Amino acid sequence: MPDILNTLKANLNQWNPQVQPAQAGSVPHLFLTVAGMSAVVAQISTAQKLSGAEPLADDVDVLQIFVEMPFKMDVSAFAETAKLISVINAKLPTIGFIANPTNGQVAVRYMHLINPNEPNFTLLNEALSNIDVIIDIYADEIKPVATGNRTFEEAIDSLP
Repeated sequence: MPDILNTLKANLNQWNPQVQPAQAGSVPHLFLTVAGMSAVVAQISTAQKLSGAEPLADDVDVLQIFVEMPFKMDVSAFAETAKLISVINAKLPTIGFIANPTNGQVAVRYMHLINPNEPNFTLLNEALSNIDVIIDIYADEIKPVATGNRTFEEAIDSLP
């Protein structure tokens, strides 16, 4: 497992960290509990490898934090869900909801730049707390649209 995931595991105790070692052809993951749901943290690449351009810095890695919602989207509700998610994401500074029409997955995705040699745990904990609050605020607004029980127009008026 990359050192940064071990370091995160040792310093994010409030999020109940659990490590899943890499399987063949995959990367190791760190599972956290955010908003009562499993969040996956994976070190996906260095910033240089991710962008394919000049490196931001030699000591910057990119973490992807991915939290699946506890409901599945009805594939026929994808267009309505995508519109609602776009409106919600426009209100959020760096964290966003995503929807996958193939498997009905609705999730929160956040990309976090981190210095693996000197990680800022305060900043990462604040990001995880923000994800927790965003899920608390918006998951109940997304679910009825994603499951086909409400239209985008009906949901948009009740958004906080």
